[in-house]
Amino acid sequence: LNEMRAAGKSGSSFFMSADGRFIIKSLFPHEFSVLTQKNFLFDYFSHVSEHPESLLVRFYGVYSIAVETQAPVYFVVMENLMPHQHNLHLMFDLKGSTVGRCASDEDKAQSVPIYKDLDF
Repeated sequence: LNEMRAAGKSGSSFFMSADGRFIIKSLFPHEFSVLTQKNFLFDYFSHVSEHPESLLVRFYGVYSIAVETQAPVYFVVMENLMPHQHNLHLMFDLKGSTVGRCASDEDKAQSVPIYKDLDF
């Protein structure tokens, strides 16, 4: 696994598989709860099955690891929608919000600029 640069302020850790096909993202307990709700998983699976061309990320597993003396660690394994064999010239970090969703000068100055919702 290769650790990735986190693009956001969430505090989550991101790792990429050696072949670039999968991303592992750490989750907070509330994110884990949302992803493991029965109605969410059913609706999500139905949607991606009916719309295979959808650009929604494909989740391959949501996990928790618990060790007796430590708090559980939660993470999700998902498809990498941007495998590194593609040469990106810009990227959008879309959240579906307008609050604080403009790219900073620092974001725009990166080798692959990262734009946000209001820049789209």
